[in-house]
Order: sequence, then C-alpha cells, then structure tokens
Amino acid sequence: MPLRSRAGWITVLFWIASLAAIVYGADELTLGAFLRTAVVMSLLWLAWPQLARMPRWLCVTVPAAALVAAFQPRVLFVLIPGLLLYGFVRPKPKKKD
Repeated sequence: MPLRSRAGWITVLFWIASLAAIVYGADELTLGAFLRTAVVMSLLWLAWPQLARMPRWLCVTVPAAALVAAFQPRVLFVLIPGLLLYGFVRPKPKKKD
C-alpha cells in the first residue's frame, strides 16, 4: 500500500476517533488531541504530492530551524521569514542544454 494511502486511512481513523470522543463525552484533552492529529494528518494527506518533491535546501533548513526552536524560540520570528524569503528570492539554477 502506498504511503499516501496509509496516511489517508490514518486520517480517516483519527476523524472517526474524534467523532467517537464527541459522542461518548471524552475529556477535552483527549478530544483536542484527536482533533489536532486528524487536522494535521488531513493536511499531510492533501500536501503529499508536493512534499514528495521537496527542495534540497528545505530538507536542510527545517531540521536546523527545529534545533534553533528547541533552544532559542524567539529567533524563529526572524528565522522563518528569512528562510521563506531566501526560498523565493534565490537565483534559479541554470539549465544545461
């Protein structure tokens, strides 16, 4: 089974678990966890084709940003817009004929 299909099934299961938590009156913590996970899995499932072709620079900068966020979270207010700006403004590689 392809990974996107697995992500889709996991998404469906989390939406069903969220619905069951609502019906059976689970506490807010459980309901919130199921709903957040269902939403994130839905977004992952929808974005799967674009994530399969992730640029190399993004594969390096995301873990670096996560490390910075773990130790100095305030730096992210400058780091994230800077990384996005770099991704949009950087020169395109020249094509070889």
